[in-house]
Amino acid sequence: MIHKLFLFSLLLLTLSAPASLYAKDQTCTEDIIEIPIYPGERIEDFCRRAEKKISIPCSLLRQKLHSLLKQLPLHGYHPAKDILEGILVPGRYQFCPQKDKTLDLDQISQALTQQIDRRYRWVQQQLQSADHFVKNLTFFQILIFASIIEKEAAGGKQHDRVAEVLLPGVKYKRRLGVCSTVEYGLGYHRPFLLNVDIRKKTAYNSYLLPGLPPTPIAFASDEAIRSIFSPAKSGSRFFVFDWTTGKLHFSRIHREHQKKARRAIQNYGAQFGKGSMYQIFPNSFYEPQGPNRKSQWYQDLIKSRETNLPHFFSK
Repeated sequence: MIHKLFLFSLLLLTLSAPASLYAKDQTCTEDIIEIPIYPGERIEDFCRRAEKKISIPCSLLRQKLHSLLKQLPLHGYHPAKDILEGILVPGRYQFCPQKDKTLDLDQISQALTQQIDRRYRWVQQQLQSADHFVKNLTFFQILIFASIIEKEAAGGKQHDRVAEVLLPGVKYKRRLGVCSTVEYGLGYHRPFLLNVDIRKKTAYNSYLLPGLPPTPIAFASDEAIRSIFSPAKSGSRFFVFDWTTGKLHFSRIHREHQKKARRAIQNYGAQFGKGSMYQIFPNSFYEPQGPNRKSQWYQDLIKSRETNLPHFFSK
């Protein structure tokens, strides 16, 4: 393992120029260009934001990242499939532009790759002391699992309790039955999924298929990944998210879970109207839409994401 990490570090030295991370560089004479990546987002969300900021087609950025990732020993990652979903690390990426106030494609892709390296090495360290099952997960499987935890902890809290509930399903390859993966496969958000939704066959339908889906469904925070190694020990087996309060409600028995689920549905109908309960919101998944986006808890979540997003400066 030490030999592999040593070779990995040498490889990164050849791939990336020296970068100053976590702090603003005082030698930057141009206005800093910032491109944030938020937990719970998809690669296409990042692409749209990056294209507006730097005027570089996302197809070129994806190709560059793909070529760099093929050279990195990310155990369990399959670059031949050109999978970029969930691989990038959330953060506020800040760049010192060139004299013509533009960014170089290599500059961006190398900064992103450097943070993937940081995360990979941290995960490898955690795996050394993890329990037997988690220790056998690949880096890519960790990202898949963490991305589900990130989306299911829709209020931005209690990742460890979500991990506790889902871990047995991942371990014994059961059907996880989570709405976030279903919506990712469908390509739309519905506040409360119908039977017609969960019966549709996609590779991401965790109501029909056991175990983890084939790829991550979003970018995961460090908190989501950390929860896999340190899940809660509350004894909870079920949870439901209340879209009106932004809170998760956990239960130990199914009857209690059903009661809380009915209450969450009633709360939504009372606050936003029954008409929007089953409305389809295209190109979105498991995130407040319509009138729900104005909820105070969601506005607080957005502010919290902005405040807590780590800064990565690269020149």
